[in-house]
Amino acid sequence: MTLIRLLLAAMLTGATLSSVQAQDCYYVVVFGAQRPLLNNPRHTHSFATFIHTRADGPTEYFTISWLPVDGNIRPSALFPEPGRNWGLEQSLLWCQENRMEAASWGPYQIQQDLWNRAAAQKQWLESGNVSYKAMDGGSTDGTVSNCIHAVSYMAREPGQKIPYVFVMPANWGESGSYWVALTLRPWYVDPCNVRHDILRSIGQDPSSFKNGTLDRNPNFNPATRMIQDVLHRKLLPNRVTCD
Repeated sequence: MTLIRLLLAAMLTGATLSSVQAQDCYYVVVFGAQRPLLNNPRHTHSFATFIHTRADGPTEYFTISWLPVDGNIRPSALFPEPGRNWGLEQSLLWCQENRMEAASWGPYQIQQDLWNRAAAQKQWLESGNVSYKAMDGGSTDGTVSNCIHAVSYMAREPGQKIPYVFVMPANWGESGSYWVALTLRPWYVDPCNVRHDILRSIGQDPSSFKNGTLDRNPNFNPATRMIQDVLHRKLLPNRVTCD
């Protein structure tokens, strides 16, 4: 009888593990790109890829990467211009052509709610109702947006006009993407578990990106970091220190 009980327990445990492994899972990886020496906003970008691994089908993914149609960022432009949501491969090629290095935060497993919000945001960006402007005034209603707010807008509460991430001072490229990653932090299932294998599953080599962390702002200027901490004080509790 004891042997039978052990066999039954093993079968139940195996079935439970198979059920867990067979679940659909969702992930996000936030990218931040800039030139290595001079962090000029003309040559910076923040974007994010959302990944869905299916229990019974192929992995699917999409990217939110909001740039001008021609890919020419004009920080001093007075008026909005047509924007376009670029794909992951297009965005990385654009970064390479502009001699920009890319850093990544994640992939982190996320709650399905963030995937749904991101899918809705992608649809909104591609609806023709959104223009691009590097200095977008905070993207108060989401109809005029830069790359940072295109990703972080989905985290706002209904009716919230003030952004979680402020573009100034020098808060673009890697630094801006760090704050975007913290904005999405409430949806991370386990922020200390970075799933590099998920990047490989969509054809990307994790070693080709600098690894960002959720505990350290990559901006090296102490004065700038202090100002950013004040502007983003609501996001500071989202920082995570992992062993």
